[in-house]
Amino acid sequence: DEVCVRIEKLVNEYLVKVATSAVWGDWQVLYRDPGDGRYWEKTFPQSEMAGGGPPSLTLIDIATAQERYSLL
Repeated sequence: DEVCVRIEKLVNEYLVKVATSAVWGDWQVLYRDPGDGRYWEKTFPQSEMAGGGPPSLTLIDIATAQERYSLL
């Protein structure tokens, strides 16, 4: 759908990949917006669906990003 296409365009063409989850691998990836420095997390919250279901892109704060991805 449109949302999935938009998420894929953002992560492939605009956002900067910062880290991949040590626990979940590519199922949970951290990105940074080069324009404003905000952190975005791509996940697949409907993991019971084939292929992990549709992706989700969620804004997270720096403290959460540091905790989940061991950022310094």
